[in-house]
Amino acid sequence: MSQTQDSSAETSTTKRRTFMAGLGALAGSGALGQTTSARESGSNGTTGRRRNVILTIPDGGSRTHDTAARYLRAYENDASAFPANIEDVELGIDRAEYVGSMSTYPDDPEQLITDSGAAATAMATGQKSYTGAISVDHDGRPIETILERASDAGYATGLVTTTQMTHATPAAFAAHVEDRGQQADIACQYVRQSDVDVFMGGDRSHFRAEERDDGADLIGEARDRGYQYLETASDLESVDDGKVLGLFSETGHFEYAVDRQADDENTQPGLPTMTEAAIDVLEARSEQGFFLLVEGGRIDHAGHANDPAMLPEQLEHDEAVEVAMDYAGDGSGQGNGRGPTDTLVVNVADHETGGLVLGRDSYDMNWEYIAEQSLTQERLASELEDASSQSALASTLEDHTGIDDLSEDDLAELEADPSAIEGRDSVVNRRAGLAWGSDAHTATDVPIYAKGDNAAYFGGHHENDDLFAGLEAALGLR
Repeated sequence: MSQTQDSSAETSTTKRRTFMAGLGALAGSGALGQTTSARESGSNGTTGRRRNVILTIPDGGSRTHDTAARYLRAYENDASAFPANIEDVELGIDRAEYVGSMSTYPDDPEQLITDSGAAATAMATGQKSYTGAISVDHDGRPIETILERASDAGYATGLVTTTQMTHATPAAFAAHVEDRGQQADIACQYVRQSDVDVFMGGDRSHFRAEERDDGADLIGEARDRGYQYLETASDLESVDDGKVLGLFSETGHFEYAVDRQADDENTQPGLPTMTEAAIDVLEARSEQGFFLLVEGGRIDHAGHANDPAMLPEQLEHDEAVEVAMDYAGDGSGQGNGRGPTDTLVVNVADHETGGLVLGRDSYDMNWEYIAEQSLTQERLASELEDASSQSALASTLEDHTGIDDLSEDDLAELEADPSAIEGRDSVVNRRAGLAWGSDAHTATDVPIYAKGDNAAYFGGHHENDDLFAGLEAALGLR
């Protein structure tokens, strides 16, 4: 890290400590006194070797999601050889050295089902909290996060997501608010109090002066603090090794993967591209190493919608995992060709969404219709609204799903109500043989996949607040 970077980090760290002290005393396993000691010692305890942690979160994923992604990849690779060729598929998660499982419930005596705020808070801080919390305890006191611990110890840090940049999962690693809906405050904390080197996500609105109640120009402030500001995939191609604030949508989240691919005018980068760019920047930012969070956030949203377009989201996230696994190399520190590095990659969902079931009232499934779906069901409903006749409606449906044999009754139903193409009982779900048990989060355990330094810690079963200690140890912070 250069002297200029060191000075900038020290200044923003001081601001963050002052901010957190003003909110209240820290609680949990990441105590401020410990962080101060690590910062003042100028060492991360690694005796000169780099250590990196890449935590990837397929928001709303599960083992069923992973299985479905494997089947879809096999079908896309060679439909004529499916399903025998499933055994030939290697996903990014399949390169894990240890596989475990994790419970997801929040700190609530009456509730087993978490939201992303409580789930990410537990993983980021080592302390469970209530639904909607962003790294604060039940009294609203901030709890220091693994990202903040890493930053104070001299590591570069980054947050990458396909959701709003200020959404619950990334926010829980670098902000502290009592309610996840306080997105304007989260944006303000990112720019003014955090030490994060790379932000890549969606939604510029919470950073724009004209769209904030306080009129703060957070994009301008970020530029003044040395951030390169990015809005498009082409901007990302020319990024150098300085700090990055990439906000790739005007409002809201990224478009879904299938909708991005169908839109020639879409300028948003894919999750694997952002992951690779973030690694490149972070690697240059600190000689000690880095902590990077990567979230495939729209898996969750497609799960809420009971939309088979969730599976391309899952595959895109797995491609980002593949980037991380490639970087980690063969575990010897030499496999990635980037020098003597110890890198831990952990992939774990924060919770499951949708209650996905592979099979619907029979032993039959048809993966053609999943593979052929080229728009989300929401976008497809909009296309069907524009159809001028049943013939045009049938043609549109065939173009985007491969379904070419709907009955006149089915076509009449869709003509009367194009939104019937959406939801758990949609024609694509029924024809494909996909079933959904919920349009919300569920209480099921989720799998953990880990490779690299300290990966063995993540085998077996864990509570979600156990992850903090394993990440902390991998960074040499305990």
